[in-house]
Amino acid sequence: MVEELAEDDPKFAESMRKGGNVSMLFLIANMIAAVTFPLETLLLWWLPRKIAHHTWVLFFHMNLINNYLKEGMKIQDFGQTEYQDTSSFNANTCYASHVS
Repeated sequence: MVEELAEDDPKFAESMRKGGNVSMLFLIANMIAAVTFPLETLLLWWLPRKIAHHTWVLFFHMNLINNYLKEGMKIQDFGQTEYQDTSSFNANTCYASHVS
């Protein structure tokens, strides 16, 4: 898709080329800094990124659970969930149902 846009619009292709060069420059600068300052890289880049990632995952997971609870849906154990056969897919019947 990007190739088609680049063929149709030379201005777009030029800006993509410039953006690629800048992106590569930042990547090389990050690699040089990581080799030169490994502890600082760990504490200032890698660790905060991992903490932020897991915080967002936890936030959105809890947000999803809270939305289910607000709508009156029961949260079930995975062992109590049965998935219907999707070999003949029908959007109206493809859902998980509680097994009694």
